[in-house]
Amino acid sequence: MAGKEIVSSACQLKTGDHVSFPVKFLFGTYQHHAIVLAVKRCNTIKIIHVAQKAKGLRGYEVREQEICVDERIKRRELVRYKYAPEECSDPYEAVCKAKCQIGDFKYGVISNNSGHFARWCNEKNHRC
Repeated sequence: MAGKEIVSSACQLKTGDHVSFPVKFLFGTYQHHAIVLAVKRCNTIKIIHVAQKAKGLRGYEVREQEICVDERIKRRELVRYKYAPEECSDPYEAVCKAKCQIGDFKYGVISNNSGHFARWCNEKNHRC
């Protein structure tokens, strides 16, 4: 990975971008990672990410979701990760890899989390 940058407008984002933002969880806050599928408006993006299953169901899954990013942008919390061209999948491949994972996900807080998922989607040499 070549670095990261704070996003000042959702319109800066492109399909296949790896993004993160803080999310409250049990005992604190962590950086949640996702792949951008589309920018719907300059305040809403469609992402694919690892998330807990719906209430009443146990475990984690990869799913698509639309989120409003207005407040995260105002607080300078939305981050886009940059990859060197030689190590990065093209956007179409990153999205295809993400979509082929939709469904159950074997989550591991240290070894297989949302950050691992987003990096796996964007790194070359990893196949579905």
